Amino acid sequence: MRSIKRLGIALLIVYLVVLTTAPLLYAILHRKETTIDQDLVANWISYLNFLMALIALLATVAGIVFTYNQFVQAKQLAKKIDETMKEKFNEWEERTDKKLKNMIKAYSLLIEQAIAEDAGKVRESRLSSLLEAEAAYPNLWGLKYFKALAIYYDAKEKQNDIEKQQDRELAITLMKEHIKDNNDHIKAYIFLLFWLLRQKKAHKALEFLEGLLEQKPEYCYELQLIKDEAWEESSSVLEDRNKILYLAEQKLYERNDCLSEFLDPHHTTRLETILKDLYRTKDPSLYSRAALLHLNKTS
Repeated sequence: MRSIKRLGIALLIVYLVVLTTAPLLYAILHRKETTIDQDLVANWISYLNFLMALIALLATVAGIVFTYNQFVQAKQLAKKIDETMKEKFNEWEERTDKKLKNMIKAYSLLIEQAIAEDAGKVRESRLSSLLEAEAAYPNLWGLKYFKALAIYYDAKEKQNDIEKQQDRELAITLMKEHIKDNNDHIKAYIFLLFWLLRQKKAHKALEFLEGLLEQKPEYCYELQLIKDEAWEESSSVLEDRNKILYLAEQKLYERNDCLSEFLDPHHTTRLETILKDLYRTKDPSLYSRAALLHLNKTS
């Protein structure tokens, strides 16, 4: 391909050389004198000027034609782009409108039961409303969360204890999945923690207590959460739970630039006071901040 282009350029150069020198050579060959007079040179220069003017004119015309062609193509391209954009926008608008309508419908189905109950309608299963909402808009935020709540609290109406336990286990699984995707949902943590404590699974609740306190370290002072007797499942669970609480309190001290005060084993923190009151009859190593965090007591 390159050799063909080079050959074409070479032929073009030869053609231009022949075109420009041919008149002069012709005149020389047809004259009997051996010298070139001034008229011959003048005629040749005039011919070259005419030839250059003609080439310039042709180049100008070619430039105009090329520019016009580019303008037409650009205009057609712009029109095509505009039509494509309008078509895509209309498709996106249609899809968005449909999704929005389905989303509104899904939320309406969720609140329908509460409104219907107030109006005196016989209460339906909470789960049935959620399944209708899911069918309307499967990507609705919090579906697993709402399902977990519905399944867990509908389970108490079942007569069969095995079915009750299976439903509660399913609800716990759904809530765990919801938290995995939404680790900043505080209420989900609280529900799951109390469900696990009611199921006598405090050792499994530790992970989610830690997750809750990552988001809200101030909850380390929440009495309803701390004093639950289910945490006393074993000494190791209680010890680990208190350590998690202290680490959350440490974050609060760091936030207030008082970390040195927290690390001082002679200083009694608010949480330590609460734990001492709750577990005064137990081994201090289970609730002592210095013991749990290995703070050295030096005078």
